[in-house]
Amino acid sequence: MKYAAVFFVIIVAMTGCGTEIVVDVSQVEASIEEWAESVPDLVEGSATADCGEDRQRPSEPGSSFICELSDDVEFIFDVEVTVLDEEGNIEYGAID
Repeated sequence: MKYAAVFFVIIVAMTGCGTEIVVDVSQVEASIEEWAESVPDLVEGSATADCGEDRQRPSEPGSSFICELSDDVEFIFDVEVTVLDEEGNIEYGAID
């Protein structure tokens, strides 16, 4: 069973050299949880996505990171999040 979604998450961080666009991991987790709960029979209770401790990721096209999706009962699967462009647009999907 394949699951995939595209979501657009950006946050602008001010740096000493100017403005840098980064991916806000908290928003990514919330989006994955909302998506998982919208798929019939995928989760029991509420979904929880954990993308690690790093709360901001550089908006580097092609870079990716892994989030763990679980529900109230068990681990469901890993979700790979991939940055699509420098504007912080991402897509994610379940890893087989």
